[in-house]
Amino acid sequence: MKINDLQKETIARITQIAFWRYQSGNKVWIKKSWKQYIENSATFSKFMAVMDSENSATNLDFEELVYLYLVIQAYFLPYFGSSNQIFLIGEHYLKKTTCYLRTLTANRKLRHISFGGKLSHSKESLVAFLSFHLYYELLSGFPFEKKYLKVFFTENYPNFTRKLSLAINELMQENDYYQRIPKDTIWYRYFMIVSSLISPVSFEKRVFICLMTDLPLEMETKLGKRITHFFMHKFNLTVIYARTSKSISYADIILTTVVYQSLHRKYPQPTLLIEAGFSEKKLYQIENLIKKVTK
Repeated sequence: MKINDLQKETIARITQIAFWRYQSGNKVWIKKSWKQYIENSATFSKFMAVMDSENSATNLDFEELVYLYLVIQAYFLPYFGSSNQIFLIGEHYLKKTTCYLRTLTANRKLRHISFGGKLSHSKESLVAFLSFHLYYELLSGFPFEKKYLKVFFTENYPNFTRKLSLAINELMQENDYYQRIPKDTIWYRYFMIVSSLISPVSFEKRVFICLMTDLPLEMETKLGKRITHFFMHKFNLTVIYARTSKSISYADIILTTVVYQSLHRKYPQPTLLIEAGFSEKKLYQIENLIKKVTK
């Protein structure tokens, strides 16, 4: 696994909690399906071999070791090496584990109902959904989820989140399993997974900002790149230049260095006066205009 020191500490805490719980007499119960999954698992066999070599396995019974192995796999699967990820996905596929079947169901629904070809059936998507459903089956809760961010995401990506909500609602209607997961939990986790695979802004209304300036070409181009970079992950934005009357006509916002009275009369779009090296404050004024035209 490619993990940092803090993540190594997390593994140590997970392991220590398992020892404390077991020593206090609170044992875990492993479903029959999970016992079947780890049977003949090459990865689990390697895990047991390492535990034996370090004299760690003697302090936990078989079910506890299965649980520890599965929790670490669920929590850290995205950090495994690529070949190990493929191998583990293959094991889940061969055993037809419930978390693998949920992964396929979710992937198909999100691809065909909401996000089309933009969400590919890739190793990255399989790893993300598989680790989520495996972890939830084991722990049945995500106390660390920042579910309050749903309002923020909905306001900033209305089209993207509407598509996501449509898919989740259909999943919950069609499958009792999803009804056992708090809706806010699955919504937040699915948002984080899908938004890491495809850009949410690509589904939002495209905003065209037209630069109508008397600046040198090089300076005007530099200004356009600065605006594009600043709003790259916030809005589906394209900067165009007032080279023809047609390009001005389909602009949503006009930025200009010189305001003429005739400009306001000729074009109905919001117009903002800017300077060549405008401050960050001006960028937030542009952002307010973008929010108005996207409503």
